[in-house]
Amino acid sequence: MGEENKLLFPSKEWAQEFCRSLNENKQFLEGARNIKWNSILFVGVEAPENVRAAVVKGVAISLGVLNEDLIRQATELLSPTVPPEDRKIVMEALENITGRKLPEDIKNGYINNSSSGAVKLILDKGKCVATEFYVDILNVSADVILEARYQDWVKIIEGKLDASLALLGGIIKIKKGSLSELGKYTNTALIFADVARKINARIQV
Repeated sequence: MGEENKLLFPSKEWAQEFCRSLNENKQFLEGARNIKWNSILFVGVEAPENVRAAVVKGVAISLGVLNEDLIRQATELLSPTVPPEDRKIVMEALENITGRKLPEDIKNGYINNSSSGAVKLILDKGKCVATEFYVDILNVSADVILEARYQDWVKIIEGKLDASLALLGGIIKIKKGSLSELGKYTNTALIFADVARKINARIQV
């Protein structure tokens, strides 16, 4: 599959495909039906600047803020070499060339570097019923919040890092929830990782 047909990781489109794929997995449906939580948030942090820029650009495109004529200009603005002190200026320039205001969570997430993208799954009786994608997570809540470096999430979905070992070893940090409770669903965690690996993802390196 060509790069243009792959889903940017992380992105709203990737999250939606993740949700759909989980619901097609019989093992997940069986293992997750007793999960007590209604939502899980997977947060990526410490991403390289080019990854964060790609995430912001991807969100802007999906919202219709950018059209084909403006993508090149946005790509030049959202350069991997933008220093932190210039991020606010970049967001203002992006709004100027598009003639539209960007959502505050996109701007704040890029300016404050609060995350490199977060995927929230909404669960009901063991099924994924909806997804949400965030650039800024400062005001986002969920029943369970798991955080890891962007590169470690990439290793998991590429099959280079075992999700259960990452959780037990503290590579995945439990920002909300408990290890004892999560430990009851070790097999489900492995299914999460296996399903994610099968999505045709475009990884920024």
